[in-house]
Amino acid sequence: MYVKTPLSPLTRINERCGKNFQVKMECFQPDGSFKIRGVSRLCRELKEKGYKRIICASGGNSGHAASYCARELGMECTVVIPGAASSYMADVIRREGAKVLTAGAIFDDARDRALELVAEDPSAYFLHPFDHPVLWEGHSTVVDELVEQTEKPDAIVLSVGGGGLFNGVIEGIDRHGWADIPIIAVEVEGAPKFRKAIEAGHPVELTKIDTLANTLAGKTVSEKTVEYAKTHSIISYLTSDKRAANGVIEFVEDFRVLVELACGASMSVAYDLPDIVAPFQNVVIIACGGAGVNLPLLLEYKKIFAL
Repeated sequence: MYVKTPLSPLTRINERCGKNFQVKMECFQPDGSFKIRGVSRLCRELKEKGYKRIICASGGNSGHAASYCARELGMECTVVIPGAASSYMADVIRREGAKVLTAGAIFDDARDRALELVAEDPSAYFLHPFDHPVLWEGHSTVVDELVEQTEKPDAIVLSVGGGGLFNGVIEGIDRHGWADIPIIAVEVEGAPKFRKAIEAGHPVELTKIDTLANTLAGKTVSEKTVEYAKTHSIISYLTSDKRAANGVIEFVEDFRVLVELACGASMSVAYDLPDIVAPFQNVVIIACGGAGVNLPLLLEYKKIFAL
């Protein structure tokens, strides 16, 4: 159900700075984000095993991908969203035919309610938004495509939420002999769970989250994400919500496409040119996309951050 996405040069910025940034356009997936790569693979496996209903806890792109894939496969789908999720995203999920329920204020509350629903229905399966090996296998296909589309880059830039995309990219570069490529792992300053996990050597739960980038606002990353960080060259980079929002606006300028703050965060590496990118000439940025954005929200970002 996912499609092969183009790898596009960031021409305007490349001409300005003399580097070769290329952008993997995961925003062009049918669901608007990379999530469909792993979610579609897992949903197909679940249908083959006889499951009839997908239950997902997500107020964002995992819920949207699950609802899209379930509809395509003729399965039922229930998405439990936290109260903090946007009403716009809830409507996007409903448009795919999923039942949307609200539970609690944060992801953990929605997850607990989703697990209760699964316990009540033997035909249902709980689809975790980022912590499942089949999801990582699916996400790793982004590297399979990069190998066909470009020479080995000097670095790969991606945003880290729960770690699903990160894990998939690591598995992909390992499979293709690119394991020595540095990964620039981008987070927003208000939710630095990966940075703190690297410092601690194990996943940690944030006690405070302060960001408008909802899809990066979870409390922790997967254990596998920390394991991979110990065995690969990882550069942790924190950006601000304002720089992420500017990244969204600059992305519109370059590609005429709307993306979420999570995507703007990774794109800020090219638009801001921080010192961490100075050693690298050929850089691939994975534009993770995101369906939880529209023009009114973009205009609100411009107002909030005076952009």
